[in-house]
Amino acid sequence: MLPRLVRLAYVLGVILPTVLALQLFLVFDGTEGAGAQFQVVAQSIAADGRVSTADLAPVLQETATSTGADVGRIVVDVSDPTHRKHLYAVVGREGGEVAQRLADGYRHFDPRTEEEYRPFVEVGDVDPRGYYLVWGDRADAEAVVAAMGQVGLTAELAPFTGSVVDFLTDPAVLLDPVIGTAAAVSVLALMVMVGGGVVMSAQGYGVQRLQGRSFGVAVARDLAEVGRLLLVTLCAVAVVGGVALWFYNGGARSGELVLMVAVAVALVLGVIVLTHLAAAGLAFRVPILAAVKGQFSAGWALVGILGVRVVGVLLAASVAFATVQAALQVSDRSAAQERWSSDPDAVYVQISGQMGGDDPEVEARYAAMAHAAVDSGDAVLVDDVTQDVAAVDPATGAPQRGGDAAPCPVLLVSDSYLARQQVLDQGGSPVTAVAGDAVTVLAPPACQAFAREDVPSVVTGTSDTSGTVSIVHREIAAGQDQFTYGTVRKVRDAALLHDAVLVVVPPGVDVLSDAFFGAYLTQGNVVFDDAETAGRYVTEHEVGTIVNGIWSARDYAAAQYAEVVSNLRISLLSLLVAVVVLVVTAVSVSAVHVRRSAQLVYVRYITGWPQWYSHRLVLTLELVLAAVVVGAGASAAAAPQAVRFQAAVFGGQAAQWRVGIAVAVALLAVCSVLVGLRWATARLISTRSADS
Repeated sequence: MLPRLVRLAYVLGVILPTVLALQLFLVFDGTEGAGAQFQVVAQSIAADGRVSTADLAPVLQETATSTGADVGRIVVDVSDPTHRKHLYAVVGREGGEVAQRLADGYRHFDPRTEEEYRPFVEVGDVDPRGYYLVWGDRADAEAVVAAMGQVGLTAELAPFTGSVVDFLTDPAVLLDPVIGTAAAVSVLALMVMVGGGVVMSAQGYGVQRLQGRSFGVAVARDLAEVGRLLLVTLCAVAVVGGVALWFYNGGARSGELVLMVAVAVALVLGVIVLTHLAAAGLAFRVPILAAVKGQFSAGWALVGILGVRVVGVLLAASVAFATVQAALQVSDRSAAQERWSSDPDAVYVQISGQMGGDDPEVEARYAAMAHAAVDSGDAVLVDDVTQDVAAVDPATGAPQRGGDAAPCPVLLVSDSYLARQQVLDQGGSPVTAVAGDAVTVLAPPACQAFAREDVPSVVTGTSDTSGTVSIVHREIAAGQDQFTYGTVRKVRDAALLHDAVLVVVPPGVDVLSDAFFGAYLTQGNVVFDDAETAGRYVTEHEVGTIVNGIWSARDYAAAQYAEVVSNLRISLLSLLVAVVVLVVTAVSVSAVHVRRSAQLVYVRYITGWPQWYSHRLVLTLELVLAAVVVGAGASAAAAPQAVRFQAAVFGGQAAQWRVGIAVAVALLAVCSVLVGLRWATARLISTRSADS
């Protein structure tokens, strides 16, 4: 019978990849146009005339009919771009999936997501630039590009990950830091559990060899037991998962989910089985008499498990830091949700560079729009420039590499920020107004020196008249959290900055050019009061053709909060598995070491030698590994990429957190080996004493 550790590994070999596949499928489900093979981006219109979608419709219909391919244009719902999408389709294949969706509708796996299919002619007489999907092969997609060229549209063709197979073979999916780390840790843990369990069963294999069983017979016996166990596990997962899916979404896209789960489970089980066979083969190399006595006469097992342990302990330190980081992000985003009550209707205006947003004339229009909205008080400018301050030499204003982290976070804001967010002065009164002819720097007491010496570089670095900019310094109360209005760039950025320095730029001071405002708009740093106001500015400045959507900032922040919560759950799973790796390898190293040196360990015990002397090799290696882990943590803490979190999520303590976590993991690793050695030695002594 297989050891419990091996049986548990096979059960987890079904459950863990199922959970990871479900997380991956939720990401995949967020993509519109399921089943499409290619994406066509219509980017620009010929300069010799105006082209509308009405001109394009008959050409696309003719192309779709002749090629037998379906074509659809993606239109994001401006009122709810996160959950609602429209796809205006031209059917080239009667009875195909797009024709069925036009007739019967389409349901996403996530019931909150709506994707409406409508005939292409209903899109209206609008700008044809945008994103199109093609359900067909490359020749069909190239025919669509050529058809667009006939009416004066310049378009580019690219593959589209519309199927599960395309998604799973996309390198970006495999390189995702959260999912990738979870998968790597899970597979490593299962390999260690199976390999260690099989190796420590050398005594059982030795008995089978005495009975005349060959390697093939013994392994076949193992795999037969594994097969029965997997059958029960798979049936249980299928029943529980099927019931859960039925209540969650009525079974929408269940076939695609099953395919993704099947691929993930098959890959993981394949690795586990190969590990099982390799470990069994190595166990068969142990001399029969030594194996029957539970001894190991070779050092291969110890070397192999030590190698896995080095990787596992380093990975555990990395995962532990990532988990703490994710937990702090969740705390940060959770606290930020309450701050949206101060500006609940705020919206981002999303600009698409691929739909004309990189055209100098159009770029000038949307930059002027952002500038005008901020100056008039209809929008607020908010940008976390902490990293920019750390990267600038305060003496010269020139960029510098490898600079120290800024001691305080820095937030660049327009004066309209003060009307929306409460910023208190030293007396506890709100700061509602600043000088109209100067940049005002508001800093808490602990950041006053930094604000006077380093922060002005932000102003001089962005101004065309750096020598004439007036700067006024004022002190504000300590202990305040300044709201950043979230971000559309990175979910990792902090939403609240504790004891931040505020650089307030009023409209009367010409510090920021239109080009800066254009960049701020595209990055979500210009936030409009409400959707109606944003729509009015979009219309007045004639930039509607390149607007992807007017996003509710509050809803977008809620979606980011859900993302960091999901990341935390996966990180916690990874951390749990990493700890399992650490403990299992400690037990395996201890058991293998004691068994292969059983005679020596027992003799030294009965002759009064201290136990640590019998295990000095393993203890020395473990102390070296602990030093490597702490050193790696200290090295990572000093890396430039740690700068941003020192001023944001970790509140200036990122380096200390990383080193502290590395020390904690190193101590856990050493303690687990000490306990493992004590347990293995006690078990050996009790067995030998009973035999004697």
